[in-house]
Amino acid sequence: MFAEKGIAPPTNWEELRAVAKALTTDERFGFGITPQVNYYLPFVASAGGNFVSENGIGQLDTEGHAKALQLLVDLFVNDKSASSPQMVGAGWDGEMFAKKQVAMVYGGSWITGVLGSEEGLDVGIVPMPALNSEASMLFTAGWVISSKSEHPEAAMDFIQFLSSDDELVTGNQVGLIGLPPTMSGMQKLMEAKQDDPFLSTYASIVKNGIPFGWLDPKLVDQYNKMLEVLLYKPDTTTPEKSLQDLQKELQ
Repeated sequence: MFAEKGIAPPTNWEELRAVAKALTTDERFGFGITPQVNYYLPFVASAGGNFVSENGIGQLDTEGHAKALQLLVDLFVNDKSASSPQMVGAGWDGEMFAKKQVAMVYGGSWITGVLGSEEGLDVGIVPMPALNSEASMLFTAGWVISSKSEHPEAAMDFIQFLSSDDELVTGNQVGLIGLPPTMSGMQKLMEAKQDDPFLSTYASIVKNGIPFGWLDPKLVDQYNKMLEVLLYKPDTTTPEKSLQDLQKELQ
């Protein structure tokens, strides 16, 4: 598809808009993304508007944050070159990509799991297009031991076993877990799956990742509602006003 058009994958936001428009046809959108904070926060961070850290939620209504939201408005509303899964009747982002409803998709490493299920897909992977700096999202999970456990020591031994690099690699290979959460585990996985064309890119963007666990559930719900209004009722608000209203709601 890219070769047919004589274009290269986008590396910045200006190129993203241009390539998305160039790849949009009557049968597909040029770009696909799930417009939710857990997906879009890296774009916000790339514009200098990151508002989450291990210390909590910071200022929302910043210039960089508004720039990031304007990119979404440009892609979805002004250019009409982007789609969410819901807009094309897909259950999730990987499905709309596998069904060729979008030419490009922004998502996580889980998307590669559907690529082998659809014939005729010739795909590649690149880091997220950046504005001011590179960024990515870290979807993390953890093991816990119940305070009511009758055998906490044994449970800890089991967790340590499951969290070892060898077991993390095995879990990935059989489809039980995603990417290993440790750099050493990721290195072992790359050694074990040397024919995987995506792993080196995954590994390279981890250093720019924002942990999803820093996001407060209340913020997630309110932010996603804000994006729905901004994209699907664009005449009722602007990026700047949306952020100002959200800031007031969360105070």
